[in-house]
Amino acid sequence: MGSGDVSAKTLVLFQGTPAERALLLELEGEDFETVELDVADWPESGSAQLEPVAKELGAKAHHRLDLRREVYEQAILPLIHAGGFHRGDPLWTVAADAAAGAALGRFAEELDGARVIGLVEAARALRYVAAGRLAGVEVEFDLRWGSGSGGELEALSRAGVLWGRRIEAEELFEAESDEPFWGEVELDEVFGDDPLPGDAELAEELELEFKQGAPVASMGTQDKGPALVRLLGKTGLRHALGQGLVVCEDEKGVRRRWAVSAPAATLIRVAHRALEEATLTREQLELKDSLVPRYLAGVAAGRWGAPDLRDVEAFLKSSQARVSGDVRLRLCQGTVQALGVRF
Repeated sequence: MGSGDVSAKTLVLFQGTPAERALLLELEGEDFETVELDVADWPESGSAQLEPVAKELGAKAHHRLDLRREVYEQAILPLIHAGGFHRGDPLWTVAADAAAGAALGRFAEELDGARVIGLVEAARALRYVAAGRLAGVEVEFDLRWGSGSGGELEALSRAGVLWGRRIEAEELFEAESDEPFWGEVELDEVFGDDPLPGDAELAEELELEFKQGAPVASMGTQDKGPALVRLLGKTGLRHALGQGLVVCEDEKGVRRRWAVSAPAATLIRVAHRALEEATLTREQLELKDSLVPRYLAGVAAGRWGAPDLRDVEAFLKSSQARVSGDVRLRLCQGTVQALGVRF
């Protein structure tokens, strides 16, 4: 089997929350991310095994969620076992949903192994971008990359993803090691042509503009969406922002350690929070702070289509109606500080 090439926009046909659909409409015409896939690890029997099972189930199905569950159990799980994947990876529910939709005859795309894996890869990119549209949720989710099963972002971790990078980091815990933050990994392999962490020698100030909770411009540029995130990511990376370690357990109880770099998300979080504190009531902030962890846990568990998460999104959208203005930030040696707010 060869490689597939699936635009993230394709995902809206199969697994699109209201927030994701709104984001895709907003980004219409943008040069959005395209994920090039290498499906060499997909079991050779993948297409042959998945397609007939999905179509057979689709002929009997009356409810989309029931069909997705059956497809996952009868078609996806055997492939997971055959390929050595983790059963608990929530991203496989996206593949099951794609198979369910195709089996019901709702979509014209041909169902094959490359297409299903392509949708999973597209989901990885789109989920983090869509989270950014939900007013401040994006950072907490980025720093929880390790909360899913191992390898959740493996294919994107070194491919210039929008929100940052993640690498496995057992070496960082050896007391006698003299290696820097990224351990044994070559920095050029991780960051490519981007600036290396901490390249900036002097402090830097920038302004970030928000409109109804969403970042829309920085320092007079009209970049928005993915372009703005890339710009902020490169700026934050020069000052080593958003670096940290995540320790989590996979479904087997094995602890995994990851080094995380999420500079754009860190910049947006600090600026967005400063603007929220100036424009929202104390009660609104307290309610938002109580809901966000539950929202993130639901998304990390693959429940991003659940009704309770739609309710949380409705509150987040409503609360951001007044969160518009400019925030001035100061970046220096791994720290970012909100100097002032204008709204």
